[in-house]
Amino acid sequence: MLWHGEHAKLQPTWRPLIALLLAYKGARTYDSEAVRRYQDELWGSASGETALIELSAVAAPSTAEPEALRFTHLTERISTIGTRISANRPKFVVFYGGGNDPILGKPYIERWSEVAGIQLLPNAVKSREGVAYVATPHPTAHGIETSFWTDLGFRLTAATN
Repeated sequence: MLWHGEHAKLQPTWRPLIALLLAYKGARTYDSEAVRRYQDELWGSASGETALIELSAVAAPSTAEPEALRFTHLTERISTIGTRISANRPKFVVFYGGGNDPILGKPYIERWSEVAGIQLLPNAVKSREGVAYVATPHPTAHGIETSFWTDLGFRLTAATN
C-alpha cells in the first residue's frame, strides 16, 4: 500500500499529526524516518495508541463539498465521540480543519467545542476532565510549518503533565 510497507510515502495529512505526537512523546527534532515508521506500524492501528475519527459519516472529496449526507446523524456522532472520549480519557485530542461546514454553515470549531464539552479557541490548549483539547488548522493548510506541529506537541506535553 502507498502509506504502509517498506517504501511507504508520508501521507500529507498524517505527517504533521504524527510529528506532533512524536514531539509530545519527547522527540526534540523532526525526523521524517521516525514519522514514516510510526505511520507504517502504529498510526490508527488496532495495536497502536491513536484513534482517527471523522465527524462526518460520509467521505467527501473536500470539506467544501456540499454533500448532504455528510452530516447525517451529526448530533449522534458528536454525542458518541464525546462519550467515548470521556470513557477512555485520552491524554489529548486534536481537532483539525477550519472554516464552516458547507451544509449548515456552522464553523467547525463550534462542532469541536460540542464534542469537547468546552469552548475551544483556535490553537489554544484547553483541558476538561483531565483531557487536553486543541482545535487547529488542517495539517495541510498553506503556510503552516512543521515547527507549528512539533511546538504544539511540546505544549500538549506541558498541559498533560
